[in-house]
Amino acid sequence: MLIRDLKDTPEGLEELTSLAYYGRLRFTVNLLPLLERTAKTNYPDEPSNRRPRVFSVLNGGNERALPFVPEDLQSEKSYTMLNHVAHTTLMNTLALEHLAHKKPSVDFVHESPGKVQTEIVASFLQSPERTRSRLVLWRWLKGMLMLVLQAVLLPVFYVVAMPLAESGERRLYEATVDLSQQWQKQLQSPPHNGIVAAPGFYRMKHTSDIVMDDTVLQAYRALGMPERAWEHTMAVFRSVLDKGSGKK
Repeated sequence: MLIRDLKDTPEGLEELTSLAYYGRLRFTVNLLPLLERTAKTNYPDEPSNRRPRVFSVLNGGNERALPFVPEDLQSEKSYTMLNHVAHTTLMNTLALEHLAHKKPSVDFVHESPGKVQTEIVASFLQSPERTRSRLVLWRWLKGMLMLVLQAVLLPVFYVVAMPLAESGERRLYEATVDLSQQWQKQLQSPPHNGIVAAPGFYRMKHTSDIVMDDTVLQAYRALGMPERAWEHTMAVFRSVLDKGSGKK
């Protein structure tokens, strides 16, 4: 799916972007007052695993440069499936980093689960949408292609993907471990290239390691993108709430 052929929500937001970004951040905003209330007043002296934590599993650590982001924060003019993944990844990271600065009593984690042995690849290849066509011959050819891909890709995927149980165990570990202590240990390991991320907001790999190289985000910080991403997000929330209340 390389063109924008997805439906919008009643609020006018593209469905996948709403699920991967706006919905997550709305949950976070609504829960933050409760999380801050549970934080102790002496939170700087508390280990990371004793502080409230927002844990978002998407694609943390895989951010890349997107030239359209500064001027098209909603990715409306440059939407493709590949851009969607990169866009929601970056927006989640920028927004959570902004919150980490504004809410220092709460830890924020953006994690990538990597490849996991679920049914997502099989369901994608077996979906009727993959072979839909008005032309019988083209529909047959697409169906044969999907069968070949299933025969070739699925065995390879299940070999390289992480077992579902192990993935769940790792996510639970990451949600409860003292990340500030882990950050210090990784900081003392062999030299890191680029700029090292500061604790408080953590991007994590599927291997449960913290992503220490922060170079990719420096250009966005220079443009004030964490703040701009958050302002955009709050503007979208206000627009949705106004529509729901009947305001124009």
